Amino acid sequence: VLRYTLSSILNIIDEQREQQLGVYQTQQLQMQDVTINDVRVSELRTRLESNDVDVSNLLEQQQQAQILVRQRRLNSQPFTIDLDVSSQRVQNVIVRLMLGPREDGNLEQRRKNFVLLDAIKVQLQSGRNRIQQRSTNIEWTTRDVTPISEIYRRVMTTLRGQREELSVNELVGENGRFPQRLLLPRGRPEGLPMQLFVIISPIERQQQQVVLENTAGLMGISQAAIEDRRPLGYPLDRRIDNEQQLLSMP
Repeated sequence: VLRYTLSSILNIIDEQREQQLGVYQTQQLQMQDVTINDVRVSELRTRLESNDVDVSNLLEQQQQAQILVRQRRLNSQPFTIDLDVSSQRVQNVIVRLMLGPREDGNLEQRRKNFVLLDAIKVQLQSGRNRIQQRSTNIEWTTRDVTPISEIYRRVMTTLRGQREELSVNELVGENGRFPQRLLLPRGRPEGLPMQLFVIISPIERQQQQVVLENTAGLMGISQAAIEDRRPLGYPLDRRIDNEQQLLSMP
């Protein structure tokens, strides 16, 4: 009960904040010297699969034996986002990638259903720029934790000389980050309509120095998402009165 009460209070405060701040003006969102020419996303696929979890160390056993627990879980295929961007000069920018449902209704009604996939800090060169981001490189996500039994197997294989060396980079420990396999919502056999919202914002040199000192070890969001001091849901954190004007920006 307390959790839902606090959640309701926070929602009311957030709505009041939106009313006081009003809508973003076009000059606050548009970069006159930057144009997004094209956005391409590889095929998005999800699947339900069986996964075996080794729980041998959780149970007391008189004889050593491997015990596996099988569960059904959601997984997604790695995907890539390609951007073609033109810039009239060399400059540092933040590229935000937001994923949301594509269904009937305007953007104002659906803006709170969008999720910030990633925010990328990029130095644009004068002319055409290609920006590519892979889902496996999103810094606030992680691969599955390497089981203890797998670590033991790799160590013993290395000690026996059956492999040259054991790379620590191949192992994944508990780090509190979001699973990469859950980046996408569960799809449907006939397809689940989704859309990608991309916005590019400038970042000032003065802002970079302040943020980097206070965000070491930050988890759950890309560090670049706060380097320009904009809200985490920017620009969908405020009311949208003119959707066409927002979407028609270059």
